[in-house]
Amino acid sequence: MTLQLDPPRTCGRFRLAALCERRRAAQAWPGGVAGQCNKSPAAVLIAEGDRLRAVDLAGRPLDIATLEAACPGLVAAMTDPEAA
Repeated sequence: MTLQLDPPRTCGRFRLAALCERRRAAQAWPGGVAGQCNKSPAAVLIAEGDRLRAVDLAGRPLDIATLEAACPGLVAAMTDPEAA
């Protein structure tokens, strides 16, 4: 599983983005192969000026430092419009 930040969108003074979990799997057997990919939202990020918040899908706050460690560049992408 990997975490990926979807492209941030600007709406007025807010920047919004979804942090998604991506999973890939492959299976092979004699005479065939199959692959599977899944993408599902894990969190919503909301930036207003230099304030950045993250919540899970139930609305509970998440720690930005923990998310940044799992998905480097997340803070820059959300706070700097040129980084996205």
